[in-house]
Amino acid sequence: MRTSLLVLLLLSTSQPAAAAPPPEKPGAALAALELPPCDYKPDYWTPVHSLSKPLAAGDWLAVEAELEELHASFERNHACENRMLRAFLWGFAFTDELPAQLDRWVAARPKSWTAHTLRGAMWAQKVSTLRGAAGNPLTEQQWADLRDWTERAIPDLERAIELHPRAVVAHASLVSTYQAWSAMPEVEKAYRRAIAIDPVSVHLLGATLTALQPSWGGRRELVDEIVAAARQREMENPRIARIYGYPDGWRALALEWRRTPSKGEHERIVLYYNKALRYGEVGSDWHYRRVMNYRELEDYEAVVVDSAYALAADKTWERFWSARVYALAELGRYDEALRTAREALQHIPGSVDLRWYEADVVSRMGRYDEAAAMHRAALKDTRTPHQRFIALGGIATALMKAKRYAEAEPVLAEATQINPRNTMNWHHLAEARWQLGRRADAVPAYEQFIALSEGQGWANEMRMRAQEKIDVVRSGAEPPARAVGR
Repeated sequence: MRTSLLVLLLLSTSQPAAAAPPPEKPGAALAALELPPCDYKPDYWTPVHSLSKPLAAGDWLAVEAELEELHASFERNHACENRMLRAFLWGFAFTDELPAQLDRWVAARPKSWTAHTLRGAMWAQKVSTLRGAAGNPLTEQQWADLRDWTERAIPDLERAIELHPRAVVAHASLVSTYQAWSAMPEVEKAYRRAIAIDPVSVHLLGATLTALQPSWGGRRELVDEIVAAARQREMENPRIARIYGYPDGWRALALEWRRTPSKGEHERIVLYYNKALRYGEVGSDWHYRRVMNYRELEDYEAVVVDSAYALAADKTWERFWSARVYALAELGRYDEALRTAREALQHIPGSVDLRWYEADVVSRMGRYDEAAAMHRAALKDTRTPHQRFIALGGIATALMKAKRYAEAEPVLAEATQINPRNTMNWHHLAEARWQLGRRADAVPAYEQFIALSEGQGWANEMRMRAQEKIDVVRSGAEPPARAVGR
């Protein structure tokens, strides 16, 4: 799910109750609705990334068959919408090879609306991710990338709609692409064209509401219009009631994204998500964010319970497994955490994130050498810079705990090159160099840590100690260099 959201929407309206209600199972308010069953392969869901293999092999007809059958079932019955979206949005791994694979598909099958949809949606996803939830400040090169990806996305999405007017994913991706440029007239035009064809797609309505946050220049009148129209059509698709939770969801997100929330604000955020999730669903982004706010509150028992709701519905939701493993480890239930991580890997084999959490549990148990070896094994299977960054971080953490600073230093140096905005990696790199006696080399890393952690209360003491070490080096009073570690 994309994360560009209506951050400031309806902030001035009603406030949450003072006392938190007990956690509700997501979708509680929808339980009484008679939702028509999906008529496509009962109980079937496209496994995550399962379409990557036939795509890489050039078996385009097989990929098209699955996508077209799922979309046809959705067109017959909107109860199938989530199954269709699962295939289109999660059926493919976003690897470095994906653009070339999609190019070959479009070249071989130029009249395939699914090929144009997937390629356009991929570029639209890159546009949304780069621009961020509230319009990230971009460098000149990033603006150039954004323009290039937009110019790639729009023609593909328009061609997909031309070939298949009810291509909901293409319509929604077009809305999100225009959102990244604050092109509200184009957002509204794309939305109105789409609802003339399918007025009750929850995915399309959600993408449009997401695009209409005030910071992007969206009109409140259109938000009200969308919600009012949805209420009139609830009998056509009872699932449309899910958008009724948007105002509370956006209130929660506003508190999360406008500042670093306090404990009291995290409690308010949970209340808002409780209200929003009465119309939401298990496994939704709001559900995951509620889990993560329990984590921020250090209510790890609630994380364990709430993530169980999602995993009971779908064992392939990686982020809920990760949250559950982390919470069990924080509770000191290491054996259970390790079993949980290994159970998760049976459902999502090869997951770099889950292998990181598995190794982290082993590290917490004091088995640092074993944890470092596990992270190194995962590193060999990484396919994207982000995955490599995660694996490197795991290796470095285990080596630092084992006081193997000479081995940790080059790993941390590479990690900071991949992601120079990660605060703790700079601190670890500085500490490794300091312990190795390379104190002048440690100073730039300490300075990066201080700059990146400015204003973050949790780092106050660490910043103070880092500055003391910088002052020692610059005063010339540093003790003789000595190597530590092995």
